[in-house]
Amino acid sequence: MDDAVQTPPGAEHTPVIDAPEMGVLDGIVRTARPRQWAKNVLVVAAPLAAGVLFHADVWWRVILVFVAFCALSSGGYFVNDALDVARDQLHPTKRLRPIARGVVSRQTAFVTSGVLFLIGFGICLGLGWKTLAVAAAYVALTVTYSVFFKHEPVVEMVLVAGAFVVRAAAGGEAARVTLSPWFTVVVSFGALLVVAGKRYAEQRTHGDGSVNTRKVLAEYPDGFLRFVWALAATITVAGYCLWALLPTHTSVIAAPWPEISIAPFLVGILRYAMLLETGSGEAPEDVFLGDRILQVTGLVWVVVCVIGMYA
Repeated sequence: MDDAVQTPPGAEHTPVIDAPEMGVLDGIVRTARPRQWAKNVLVVAAPLAAGVLFHADVWWRVILVFVAFCALSSGGYFVNDALDVARDQLHPTKRLRPIARGVVSRQTAFVTSGVLFLIGFGICLGLGWKTLAVAAAYVALTVTYSVFFKHEPVVEMVLVAGAFVVRAAAGGEAARVTLSPWFTVVVSFGALLVVAGKRYAEQRTHGDGSVNTRKVLAEYPDGFLRFVWALAATITVAGYCLWALLPTHTSVIAAPWPEISIAPFLVGILRYAMLLETGSGEAPEDVFLGDRILQVTGLVWVVVCVIGMYA
């Protein structure tokens, strides 16, 4: 495959940023984005909520599907970076990515992505054809996003959020757990909150230059992205409260733990919203890994849920 990439207008004026030298192997590892694997922890959500995560015949299946989705998501990053080289070269930090710098060729990127997809599919096939079908849907969604819909407003946010939901569905399928309606609502709109918040932070941080780094941001009028993440946050909290407070919910968590869990959940959402307003959120993983309040509230929420399910 031809590695020549047309440079967009204005790229020649982008300031040169010094970066440490790296070899091809190091470049491949960096392109795989190990830090992003934290997103695949969502595969734990459904079996944890169902109270079966630590069953002898479940935990090992969840670990395997986590590994599989780490491979699949990394394969998607190789495809995305190989297709988006020219625009990455305009971004102050993305221009340091190995493919954008020319450390890893586009041909190597596509071959590596194919290998990672095969590894992920192979693991999922061992867990059952339904898990494989969910994995195939995830790859189809991420590749479709990268190839066709990355620059389509609203649609691109829905597809990225959908990738989070599919992760949760894969964990449920691997553990043979059916996703409840409230679980699906919370995961879906929680994912949309993160995605819209990321776009909002990019638009605020880079201003008019955000169009060079993510073309679709030019299509979002002022205030729209803030409306989307605020709406998503509202529905996420409302969905969680309804699950926790309705006497007919089918959760395995005994009362009053669902009601108690609302407090740390709400604090976490409010804290994240505050961080978005202060300019954070462009890299959601850095927000979650770098903010102690979010980490503590998340830990408290998990402890409350585990006590309710397993005490």
